[in-house]
Amino acid sequence: MSGETVEAVAYDPAWPQAFAAEREARLAAISPPLLTAAKTAFIQELVDRARAVRGLPPVDVWGAA
Repeated sequence: MSGETVEAVAYDPAWPQAFAAEREARLAAISPPLLTAAKTAFIQELVDRARAVRGLPPVDVWGAA
């Protein structure tokens, strides 16, 4: 698997812009710990979607490390 690219979920070109907009709005309005929580929720959604495509149950991305 080394050097191989694996698509976790079909790429949506709107995601980078959506993430950037979310990040800028959060940065302007909240503290770093709350920003981390907001980013984690976004990543959780992407991971859940990718796992669902493969028939896998959701996992907590915060505790996955």
